[in-house]
Amino acid sequence: MANLRALPFQNIALSLSGGGYRAAAFHLGSMTYLNHCQWQNKPLLNQLVVLSTISGGTITGVKYALCLKQEKSFATFFGELYQFLKADTLLPDALGILNTPNAWGNSGKQRNLINSFARVYQSQLLDGQNFGFLLDPTDPQIPEFVFNSTDIEHQLAFRFQKRISRNALIGNGKADASISMEEAREILLGDIVAASSCFPGGFEPLIMPHDFTASDSSLLAVAWKGETPGADKKPLRLMDGGIVDNQGIEGVMNLDKSVYDNTGKPYVGTFIVSDVTTKQVDYPTETPGRSPILLNVSLRFYNLLAMILLAGLLALIWFTSNKWLLVGSAVLATICILWLVAGLWLTKKFIRSIKKTVSQESPSFLEDFSILRAVKLKYVVALLGVRVSALGRLADVFMKRIRELNQKLLFGNKHWRYRMVTNYIYDLAKSEPFDNNDRLSPIVKKANTMGTSLWFPTEGNASDTAALEALIITGQATMCHNILEYIEKIRKERDPELPAEFLAKFDQLQPEIEQLKQHCLADFARFNTEPEWLFRQMQPGQG
Repeated sequence: MANLRALPFQNIALSLSGGGYRAAAFHLGSMTYLNHCQWQNKPLLNQLVVLSTISGGTITGVKYALCLKQEKSFATFFGELYQFLKADTLLPDALGILNTPNAWGNSGKQRNLINSFARVYQSQLLDGQNFGFLLDPTDPQIPEFVFNSTDIEHQLAFRFQKRISRNALIGNGKADASISMEEAREILLGDIVAASSCFPGGFEPLIMPHDFTASDSSLLAVAWKGETPGADKKPLRLMDGGIVDNQGIEGVMNLDKSVYDNTGKPYVGTFIVSDVTTKQVDYPTETPGRSPILLNVSLRFYNLLAMILLAGLLALIWFTSNKWLLVGSAVLATICILWLVAGLWLTKKFIRSIKKTVSQESPSFLEDFSILRAVKLKYVVALLGVRVSALGRLADVFMKRIRELNQKLLFGNKHWRYRMVTNYIYDLAKSEPFDNNDRLSPIVKKANTMGTSLWFPTEGNASDTAALEALIITGQATMCHNILEYIEKIRKERDPELPAEFLAKFDQLQPEIEQLKQHCLADFARFNTEPEWLFRQMQPGQG
């Protein structure tokens, strides 16, 4: 660790976790404070050399990388992303595209919701740019970045990355699941954001290469097919990067290790892990209630009722000469027929879905429709409700476990012990106020109640912009707090095993570290009494 680049606050790596708009807004606030902080007379964010993002964090990360390439100021980046999030029209706009056949043109993209989201990102947030715009390996403006997705076929991370001077492949390193930087240039940035944030259950997978190419003649499509018959790569299904690493830790560790293996010196001086994963999820207690009387019978009963009604209506049609009775009876008879046909079709489709999803060898009782039709509807509703609820909770358990494993991987490594800053959304969520004049706690608590979604909660008919502002302010204050914690850590836990050369250089930095500490202390005190001060500074015309 004798290399100057491994000293604190020099060569910063930043990972932005997944978590939908909750993550995008919190990370925007965290980066705002890093840009506000001064280190050696420059914004601390200028020390950023590695950016690793997941899902909602990729919304913020890709937009930031694009603004850097476009030579836009941080204030412009903040304003454009803030306005996109504040507008909160991603879902309705995506549904509008999905329902407009002409919007898809001759593209080979699947016409589905996630590709509709990708188009909104591309046009409204990312200025229509493609991946090649960010891939100039000699451009010092852009830090090395890793935008993470998950390759479902290989159960591995799929990384859209720029690795200076190492010509790393885009993908997961496997020959049949990677592409060159040249082949990746045509990929739209909106497709990368969509692939990174395509969480299971909410969206369909994006298919590589079909959903990432403009036509079958594009360089990526041709390269994927191979030069000889039978050499085609199999299509890959890409989904949310949080499936394998919701904090983006592995991408940073891999990059740092590759530099260390080549030079014997670490690359990253300080690694900031920004994460919006909830520390503890409190679920409401479920108490059984009375089932509506309409659910206390089976589907078979409704089918029988429909058949009896149909027979009566047909008899009425046969015997009556009144035209209004004929029309009314015909309409009701049609409804009964549709009910019976739809019930049979939905039951068969449901069974086929179970067989396809669970096992090729399904139990024989699934062939007997009468068993399913005999079950009371209240039990079917309860069965589906409990399972949907359980699956939601399972996702929380799964993500928490993945997070813990990655933390152990990082914190258990002695080489990272003095280079780590954790920036968790719940760090300031205390039950007691910070001081008697504290105004920050309610804002922090509001931010922690925001769920994981690609929209904000609504109050009446308007989007709750207060949630967006609470998340940004919480990100700012939490980053301030955690920089202070990190300074205390590196000053108190001085490792005698560190090389003398490193310790000497570290001692030379003490005046600057102390200056940063005093700056953060003053800022944190101001956050307690005036939480919106930095947020207001980022608004046009405010100071």
